[in-house]
Amino acid sequence: MLNYRQALEHALALAGRPAPAPTSYTVEAAVEDYLEEYAARGKAIGKTRNAFETHIIAQFGASKVSALTREGIRRWHRGLTKTCTKSTANRLLTYFKAALNHAFAEGKVSDDSAWRSVKPFRNADGARSRYLSEAECQRLLNACEPDFRQLVRGALLTGCRYGELIASRVDAYNVDAGTLLIADSKANKARHVPLTDEGTALMDVLTNGRKGSESLLVRADGEPWRASRGGRAISCGA
Repeated sequence: MLNYRQALEHALALAGRPAPAPTSYTVEAAVEDYLEEYAARGKAIGKTRNAFETHIIAQFGASKVSALTREGIRRWHRGLTKTCTKSTANRLLTYFKAALNHAFAEGKVSDDSAWRSVKPFRNADGARSRYLSEAECQRLLNACEPDFRQLVRGALLTGCRYGELIASRVDAYNVDAGTLLIADSKANKARHVPLTDEGTALMDVLTNGRKGSESLLVRADGEPWRASRGGRAISCGA
């Protein structure tokens, strides 16, 4: 048996009229509805949910969607830059607007003007020309624990990403050519990284007396680095 609201929505649908949006519908409910639909499309929602919970539900969760204001969302977006990069702030704004647009499309809210005109930061993803000085690199290394220091040193001397380094094996180092083979890159294309004298010296230390199938960089306990461990140690984005 249909309840009163379901019966009303059914009658309005038959008449070709949209059902009235509930005024008690909260941002948290909008996020949950959006994530449910997002997951139904086969999307992984772990990191997305974490971003919503940390930066959006924590701020707006109990707020009614109908009570959101343009200025409130803009103020929140600008405030994100205190702890996030502008590109991360833009990504969080995109998440927020996606959930709210889904609520609007589903008839859960009748007006989208509060967020429709909130714009992302311009040129947030532009190339950066800032590089660490030699002294800054040394201070960074000094602040690291010994086993993690080797990983950071490897990153500084090769320019490789964290994921590329932890996936590398001992036999990726070609002592004759003075290169490091990155077989598992973000672009899904293998490449050979030329090494400086300091880089080859580090690789000589890391590979000395070890089997080619072993992980190039390991923790102090001998275990290979994992994304869930090192990732938290070197990143703070959403």
